[in-house]
Amino acid sequence: MTPSTDGCGVRANVPQFKNGAGTSSSGTIGPTNTALAVDPQVCLTYSHHSGLQPLANEPVTFSVMTGGGTVGGGSNATVNTGGDGCAHASWVLGGSTSLGGNTLRVTALAVGSPLTFTATGVVSPTGIPLSSQEMNPVP
Repeated sequence: MTPSTDGCGVRANVPQFKNGAGTSSSGTIGPTNTALAVDPQVCLTYSHHSGLQPLANEPVTFSVMTGGGTVGGGSNATVNTGGDGCAHASWVLGGSTSLGGNTLRVTALAVGSPLTFTATGVVSPTGIPLSSQEMNPVP
């Protein structure tokens, strides 16, 4: 989207993991080599005289930067924003267990791009696989 001559522009909101208990920022913990229970999501808005409006049908690219794993089934995925201006992609953490060792870069043609999500992978001490729900229970 090209900024219009009436002073309206485009900007990206802060990336958020959205879940049933509200929103939390980057820094999620999840089992290694497993999809997170909640997809990373970014919302695009544009400023207009009536206030912020969702920016629909705009491409957003999610790219795995560190830690291994996949996003949207590969090393990167491009997803168009929906009617609410938001785009999300499934993120399978890699084998990294270092603090914040899994990073995902999100880019769009918007002010504030790129944005980065971080996550820490954990391995069960008993060898029994952990689920994302066990790692991030909803209160």
